[in-house]
Amino acid sequence: MAEFKQIKIRIWQDNWFLSLNPEEKLLWFFLLTNQNAHISGLYELPKPLISPLTGIKDWNKILLKFIKDDKILYDNKWIFIINKIKHQPIGGNFKDNVQKSIKKHFEENKEILANLKKIIKPLTSPYKAPLEKEIEIETKKEIEIETKTLSPNGDDMEIIPNLLKDKQIHIQIIGLYAKAKKVIFTSKEHQNTFIRRNLKSASNLKNYDFDKIIDTMQYLIINADFKWTLETVEKYIDENLTNLNNKNINLDNI
Repeated sequence: MAEFKQIKIRIWQDNWFLSLNPEEKLLWFFLLTNQNAHISGLYELPKPLISPLTGIKDWNKILLKFIKDDKILYDNKWIFIINKIKHQPIGGNFKDNVQKSIKKHFEENKEILANLKKIIKPLTSPYKAPLEKEIEIETKKEIEIETKTLSPNGDDMEIIPNLLKDKQIHIQIIGLYAKAKKVIFTSKEHQNTFIRRNLKSASNLKNYDFDKIIDTMQYLIINADFKWTLETVEKYIDENLTNLNNKNINLDNI
């Protein structure tokens, strides 16, 4: 295993993590950083080390809470941290190495992962999206969009601001939405109209963690059978998406 483990500092803005008590937070960090932890999130949990290293006696009860919260799969020996993959570094050549390692690990332990899924409940393969590119929405610092476009008369270049680099959080959210909907701005006026149209919903979402917003957009891309909007994201942002995974949402839900 690697000599160091990475944890995104954004965890301190995650609503679920902040809702945990100190022992639950400590155990979560142990799951992410212990000597057996794998970048895929799937590994054999070193149970004998939990109490000595953390001081937590009733750790099994906390694991059951994590299962209930749809954060892990656990069978008394192996554990799978469901959202571990999406928090791995994705830049440059390192991205390919990470994906190769994860694919190899899943292949070597496919029966274990399958058994974990049977023990808890069926999921829609949360680890597949980063590997198979079902959708591609990345964090605000990892997304680059084209910011130059020909002006209507074609004589010069008009610089269109990158919304994802804006200092205002609600404008960044509108940028994420534009990226998710694959909107290509043809002019500053086009962009400003788009901003005005989505300003209210973006403002209502600005207190949510970006990962939560992205997860909700991802869910709508895959499951919504209607033309969803940023208002739809606002509607579903507090839903437990894992519980909704087997339900295609439609206009009757709106």
